[in-house]
Amino acid sequence: KGLIEGDFLGVRDASTGTYRLRHAYAEVNTPRWSFLAGQYWHPMFVVDCFPDTISFANGAPIEALDRDPQLRLTTRGADKEFILALIVGPDYPVVGPIGTTDITRNGVIPEIHAQVRLFPYTDVVIGAAGNYKRIAPRIESDKGFAVQEKIDSVCCEVYAAYNGKKFQVRTKFIYDQNGASLLLISGFAVQSINPLTGQQNYANTQAVSAWIDTAYWFHNETVSVGGFLGYTKALGSTDRLYIDKTTKQPVVFALDPTLAYLGRFAPRIRYRTNLFQFGAELDITWSAYGRLNNRAQVVHAVPTAVYRILLEALYFF
Repeated sequence: KGLIEGDFLGVRDASTGTYRLRHAYAEVNTPRWSFLAGQYWHPMFVVDCFPDTISFANGAPIEALDRDPQLRLTTRGADKEFILALIVGPDYPVVGPIGTTDITRNGVIPEIHAQVRLFPYTDVVIGAAGNYKRIAPRIESDKGFAVQEKIDSVCCEVYAAYNGKKFQVRTKFIYDQNGASLLLISGFAVQSINPLTGQQNYANTQAVSAWIDTAYWFHNETVSVGGFLGYTKALGSTDRLYIDKTTKQPVVFALDPTLAYLGRFAPRIRYRTNLFQFGAELDITWSAYGRLNNRAQVVHAVPTAVYRILLEALYFF
């Protein structure tokens, strides 16, 4: 089969229009294996174990969220699956000193992903996944020298889900390095600088996250109540980092290096009738921001909180 899917969520640059390509792939399916080529969910985002929030973020930055061009092979047994994927070019720009997807392209090798999925009972899935990525932050230094700068990073996760007809519960734990392209809060930092050529060495910053999402359908499966609860914490780097002489801070590339932690509680209710679905969600997010020490660990963090009410109206056709 082949599939092309998009939406009108909008894009960052208004000059390119409001239509956004989500998925575009070809897939061959057999009872024992399948092969997918094209743009689809990053395998770290598991389609039967993700936060079913009304918010379009689906739990990010606590949950991994991205779509990528990829080659994905899935083999199947009676109660298990194995996934191997090669991935290039993330949907979201890579955070770095030159801030473009060239960072990934210049890394030469694609991301490598492996995942094992088990189905011990009806409607139950348990899985574990690992992801390896190499990027090249720059190929030319600020002093005009050709440089070979590379950094390797890994992300891994374990998850479990029960997807019954009336009741669903899903949970996941993630450890990530340099996960900004997955909308996670880890990144990478400058570890040292060669004073002659300007070439930089880098070190990963790390984070962990965990979440649980539940839903229960009643009234002949027309009304659902549920909620999302999740938490992510930045761990900094295991290495001492270069300190910028002007800012007195390490040079870190991440979605927000000053974020110490972020938690979210989002209860929701949905009503479904015929082809329409309506919903409401209260999003309570708390976080803390501070300064960085020489290992990019956030210190003297100041907490804050934000509250949002989200409404949805969907028509299925």
